[in-house]
Amino acid sequence: LERTLNCADCPESIEFVSNVFGSTCLVVSILGNNYLQYFAVENTFSPFASDTPEKKMILEVGKIVHVNMNASDDDVVSFNVLDMAAAPMKLPLLAVATDKNRHIIFQTGTTEQVRNLYGHTATEYSRPKLVWHPTGKYILSTSDRPYGICIWSVCSGLLVSRLIGHSASIRGLAVNSANLEILSCSFDKTLRLWKLEDEHE
Repeated sequence: LERTLNCADCPESIEFVSNVFGSTCLVVSILGNNYLQYFAVENTFSPFASDTPEKKMILEVGKIVHVNMNASDDDVVSFNVLDMAAAPMKLPLLAVATDKNRHIIFQTGTTEQVRNLYGHTATEYSRPKLVWHPTGKYILSTSDRPYGICIWSVCSGLLVSRLIGHSASIRGLAVNSANLEILSCSFDKTLRLWKLEDEHE
């Protein structure tokens, strides 16, 4: 065990992101908290770089920045983040799955909501999962009633396709970037491998 991070309440989801605050950070969502916690684990900004505003934003290893998820910057807790996924190809975007019928794409390390994604269904017992398409053009997420995988265009924010086949709640998603495939597992006791398209619009 190298390090322990104590949280104010139950941590719901975690993800590593790079190139934010001059560091690689562990992002943690906390139950009943409208802030994402950015915990610096490694500095990635060159110590020989010029004295730029970006350099002054470097977060020291072990330090934490609390970033409000509310666009209005208030402290109302209207949703919990149950899953997170950093964008591929070093895009500065972080997608979060909430316990409401809403997913959000944030500019990494900021309050800025780049996209709000709607069209899926999350019940009180849902544990939504989301992943990025390897190209970074799409977000894929589980949905209940009907059970399936929703695909949104990041560019437009629109729901562009659904993958239907499971007969019970989908509990996990994994992407094979090399072959453009996504694997899903479900309470229907099956795993299904789906072929992804380069374009869904």
